[in-house]
Amino acid sequence: MQSRQDAMLPCFHEKLWACRDYSEVVRLASQYPHEPFFVDQGCAEWCLSRGMKKEAAQHAVGPAVLGLQYPNDYYDDVLDANAVGQCIFFLFETSYNRVPFHDIDGLSTWGKLFCLAYCYLSRTIQMLHGVTDRQMFETYEARALLTMNYLGSHFNVLFPRVLWSEMVAHDCLTTGTMYESAGYPEDGNKWRSRAIRFIDGKQPLRLQSESLETMAKKGAKTAFEFFKEREQNFIKKKYLCTADEVKSLVAGS
Repeated sequence: MQSRQDAMLPCFHEKLWACRDYSEVVRLASQYPHEPFFVDQGCAEWCLSRGMKKEAAQHAVGPAVLGLQYPNDYYDDVLDANAVGQCIFFLFETSYNRVPFHDIDGLSTWGKLFCLAYCYLSRTIQMLHGVTDRQMFETYEARALLTMNYLGSHFNVLFPRVLWSEMVAHDCLTTGTMYESAGYPEDGNKWRSRAIRFIDGKQPLRLQSESLETMAKKGAKTAFEFFKEREQNFIKKKYLCTADEVKSLVAGS
């Protein structure tokens, strides 16, 4: 029997990226009413690739808010967990305005969303362990960009700076290695160069004292520990926020 991923991914992705304008995307999405998570994720990505942030956020917010509560039906399903994690990440790409992750009441809504995105993307990586395919590439890419672009201003709240660099090194290098193994050396080199530029800018002395591969190896352990701590907080309902709170962030962006 074909899995949902085997049955849907190639067909939908081919049709989606062949769309020439947004009206074609909307018509295509209407043909897949039983897979709203997966379809909204793809449509949001298509819109983002064309600079259509408002439309991307409109697609991303639905799957994102359905993953706010634990337990749910999505966290242990690899396609749905990935879609939720990607869509929360897309909300950062479309709507985040650099507000603090922490306020007088604790984690802000954006801080909670960061932790939730990291949980869902990491859970997907955990479930796809040993698999090398498009979904794994995209999940590692999203987690690398989430960590690299949005964790950096919030060390005192979530993590020390030096461990942040290790996590970024691991995700960037892993993404690059996957692309190289799949026959895309240019993409692989791009991600390796991105890791070097990032770490050399943030931790130049550290990069001089140990190789990128050594940092990445340490970063794998650091990323796993960071994930498991946030997963426990998610289970303990420490990241509770409402759908209206999330939708208001998108509407106000």
